[in-house]
Amino acid sequence: MKKLIIGLMLGMCLLVPISCTTEVSESEVEEEKPTLTEDQKELWVERGVLPVSTIEEASRLVGYQVATPTFIPEGFLPGDFELNQLGFPPQLGGEWGDGKRVVQRQWTWLDDPKINILLIQHPDTDENVSGEPIEVCGHSGGREFFEAEKGREHPLLVLHWWDGDMVYSLGGSLGGPLTEEILHEIACSVKANE
Repeated sequence: MKKLIIGLMLGMCLLVPISCTTEVSESEVEEEKPTLTEDQKELWVERGVLPVSTIEEASRLVGYQVATPTFIPEGFLPGDFELNQLGFPPQLGGEWGDGKRVVQRQWTWLDDPKINILLIQHPDTDENVSGEPIEVCGHSGGREFFEAEKGREHPLLVLHWWDGDMVYSLGGSLGGPLTEEILHEIACSVKANE
């Protein structure tokens, strides 16, 4: 069920461009806990979701070093890091997730906002890597392909892989400059700054 939720979450996130922005300066971020706007506090408390603009703040809030790609094709605009302190949202109307402290970030192609890249990461084990078994940049992983249907103009490809105690899921709407080969290149560039 969790694997289905991850696939559906990626599909839904890539259909609708994320437009969360925050204007938090470094002076507003405390050493131990974040200083939040009223809207951010409401999201954080009621839904467990918080958009933050820097990888340092994201890492501090979730308690692990957040990774990001060092390669994204030209023409893609990055969104904020979205933190979910409660785990995966109940896309199917079920309970909230298991508190895995999920971080996601989306990049949208400026020439066609329906072409997106989405990276989701959270602490987990390899048993929760779904899809057709493949190797992703030297790590055990899975590949899931979703045909363009139900309002999508482009097919969706999701690569999942496990690295130590972290699971990564990289999805992309295949179109424009985004191909399966480019998604693999992006996946290989995902690194945490130590």
